[in-house]
Amino acid sequence: MKPSGPGFTLFILLLLTVVPAFAIDWPVWRGPNQDNISPESDWTHEWPGGKPKQLWKSDVGLGFGSMTVAEGRLFTLGHDSNETTTLYCLNASTGKTNWKKSWNAPLGDKYFEGGALSTPIVEGERLYLLGRYG
Repeated sequence: MKPSGPGFTLFILLLLTVVPAFAIDWPVWRGPNQDNISPESDWTHEWPGGKPKQLWKSDVGLGFGSMTVAEGRLFTLGHDSNETTTLYCLNASTGKTNWKKSWNAPLGDKYFEGGALSTPIVEGERLYLLGRYG
């Protein structure tokens, strides 16, 4: 699955339809306890009432990292055709860009499509990330 393709977009949309319903943040890769287990309960893989309504979507470019959610903000990285990597801070409820920070970075497509690789980490009031080249 190519990260900028329809499958990646669907993954983001499904994640975003769930975000407003849960109270638990997912501030780091693999979740709050870094074990891929959600502490939420009483949920099912079946969608009651049918397929969920798409709330919003955002084009953040090419990337292989994940998203983190903390205090109503969604953080992710993406790479565009101008050899630029961007850190996005989006409103998790609306998809609107709160802010973004870009820097020059080659695509790095030696072994695969290239692009941003890491997942931002939220720790209290701080945000940490690792760029493709350290």
